[in-house]
Amino acid sequence: MPVHIDDPSPGMPFDPKGFTVRGWVWLEAEHGLIAGVVVTCGNALLGQADVSTFYERPDVAAKYRLSPGTLTSFQFIARHSVSTDDAFRLELRVRWHDGTVSPPIFTRDLALPPPERDPARLLRQRVPSDACGLEIGAHTLPVEGLSPFYTDMVAVYAGTAGRIDFLADARALPIAEDTLEYLCSSHVLEHLADPIAALLEWHRVLAPGGCLYLVVPDKRFTFDEPRELTSVDHILRDFTEGATTARSLQHVDEFVFHTDWSRLHPETSRLEQWRQQRVVREVYRRDLQEGKSVDIHHHTFTPDSLNQLLHAAGLVGGNAPRFEVLARAERYPAGRDDGIALLLRKTGHLSNRKRPGETFTLSRATSHPAPPTSDVQRSIAQRTPALPLVCPVSLDPLRREGETDGVAVLRGAPSGLRYEFDSGLPCLLPPPGARPIRPWGARSWPEPVSGSAATTATASPSIMMSHFDEPAPATPIDPLCFLVRGWIWLDRQHPEIAAVEVWSGNVLVGETTALYDRPDVVAAHSLSAKVRNGFELFAHHPAAAPRAPLNLQVRARLHDGSRTEILDNTTALTIPRDYRQNHFGILLDQRTTAMQREPNIFATGPSQAEGSGELADLLRRYLGPAPHGRIIDVGCGLGSYGRGLLADGYDWFGAEIDEADCAELKRLGLPHRQVDGRTLPFAAGAFDTALCLEVLEHIEDPRAFLREVSRVAPRQIIVSVPNCELLGYLWDHLATPWHMLESTHVNYFTRWSLGALLREFYPHVELRFHTPYPLQTIERTPLHYNLLAIGRATP
Repeated sequence: MPVHIDDPSPGMPFDPKGFTVRGWVWLEAEHGLIAGVVVTCGNALLGQADVSTFYERPDVAAKYRLSPGTLTSFQFIARHSVSTDDAFRLELRVRWHDGTVSPPIFTRDLALPPPERDPARLLRQRVPSDACGLEIGAHTLPVEGLSPFYTDMVAVYAGTAGRIDFLADARALPIAEDTLEYLCSSHVLEHLADPIAALLEWHRVLAPGGCLYLVVPDKRFTFDEPRELTSVDHILRDFTEGATTARSLQHVDEFVFHTDWSRLHPETSRLEQWRQQRVVREVYRRDLQEGKSVDIHHHTFTPDSLNQLLHAAGLVGGNAPRFEVLARAERYPAGRDDGIALLLRKTGHLSNRKRPGETFTLSRATSHPAPPTSDVQRSIAQRTPALPLVCPVSLDPLRREGETDGVAVLRGAPSGLRYEFDSGLPCLLPPPGARPIRPWGARSWPEPVSGSAATTATASPSIMMSHFDEPAPATPIDPLCFLVRGWIWLDRQHPEIAAVEVWSGNVLVGETTALYDRPDVVAAHSLSAKVRNGFELFAHHPAAAPRAPLNLQVRARLHDGSRTEILDNTTALTIPRDYRQNHFGILLDQRTTAMQREPNIFATGPSQAEGSGELADLLRRYLGPAPHGRIIDVGCGLGSYGRGLLADGYDWFGAEIDEADCAELKRLGLPHRQVDGRTLPFAAGAFDTALCLEVLEHIEDPRAFLREVSRVAPRQIIVSVPNCELLGYLWDHLATPWHMLESTHVNYFTRWSLGALLREFYPHVELRFHTPYPLQTIERTPLHYNLLAIGRATP
């Protein structure tokens, strides 16, 4: 009985809450009796795969001399209900067509890797929650479980505001030496022209005993794979010569022409690639000529080359290393699998550290070894103290007072020191009167030991805040259907939010009543962990003109019916055509409210044992926190969503017509009842919410069905159906999703027909989409397989 589990392998990083199981099985004469495979841990079902998802493995076929087309391999997501550091046994079993399950045919003992192979985990164990730390370049993906300050070169990247307390160059931080208890840098070092200068600067600001968490991409598993590996000599030479971004044209050519462009820009065809590469190169060249920085991977790394670089630079190893290595990992983190991670500890002892009298100690000569070349620069170097290259926005220690003959004047606060410098040199200053990027309240840097002039952030008054994450400014969108995503915070009025509304002038283009958890916003603004402040909706503005800017504003509607003022705004660009003008345009017309019906088409598929992770998250968002109330899942199939909801504490109950599915539900121990498809044997109002997921398209008389569902669950219904609007957009590709053509589909829904039907039974309906489709429109706007509707009896 040849069988094997390839992933997860012993000792590899993985997340017990969701990890991929991959392997193969060949049962020779009994192979045709397999209905699927399941993975268990004791009596707990962790995940399973139906035989319909099996695929061919050439290596297995060759080894066992199997005939072409023999399906032996599986891959699926498993979940352990409890995150634990203890080992647990993964047991692979076969599910037969008669519904029985075999004893374990393969076992593997798993545990989280030891801390010395999981740098982020070890860092969280070593630093207290109130430790003073800094993360460089977190943008919107910070290291989880920490609460540092954040810095970056820019406040907004790719149209999205990131986490930032102050602006800074990674090679010149406005922080006293020996200050930080930890510093994090994930996927930043490769973007720097002079990475050794940055590593030495990070060493300077860390206190003895402080930790440096460092992650760089492994070129073997990224779009950098075809590029030549950057040699250690090259990086050492860049440091010796004081390399800056302005000398990066060589790296630009490597980045543009030697990377895997299909991974960088998967939307670009092979025919368009060369033209796009030349355009991008010219943009980078122009930016460099204008003295701007370019955001590229300057250097490439492998685990061996990174280790050699740290040794050659004197950062680790030798008689007097600056750091000792506490943990290292490859293919890191789990799920992304493309990084090299290290946790380094600065050598020395905290008790021996000495703080300087000035907060900002890094001089220009230290970061740029090249000597002054002009008379103005020589004069400045002789007359002024060390000049910081940056100005933190929140701490605001410097103010520009004027500029004469190419010399700018800054005055430090609270020291009063006057700085003069060549205005042509880089100095990142906020505009006059600029306020902090985000309020931190009373949060501030710790008081220095020996009278350093550190500045404390002032407390901020209570304010309302919001932000558009999508669409980013100038993003092309289809005004008939576009995603709006962001976050909102109303301070003391936050519990009074009834809905988040998106307007375009005087037109309400979309709203949602469901807020969800945004841990990044909670951490960034020090909010209560229980606050739900993220919003996401699909908006619609049929009157918007093509090829024109579309201004969007976000407001909150409160329970008393009043609205806030505009909290944030953005401007997108509408695509240059109207999809209502093509053959399927009637599908996108709001006047079309009648359900469309067709007889049997092609084939039908089995019930799915594994639900969509995106839909599972959306269900929890619209249900609210567990236990919520009684939930009936009408047409629950194999209970693919019920298992997760029950595990999370929801009161779920399944109703299913199919006898075989009910047998599987019984075997799995899921609460359910077999129904006749016409009536539900429950009292009126017995349930708080009804789920009808991929069911309504199969129902001959949907109105009679919804009448019965609304009888037993009159307060709320959540419906998912195939999105028939997809057909209009896919006309560009002459494509049709097969799932829409199953033989048992008799109803075909658009937003308007589904909304009109549901409103007959649930007056208040919110509509959106889920599950992205692999193809996009010719304008690169996204498409989605499914519609999701949330119907409620009351707002």
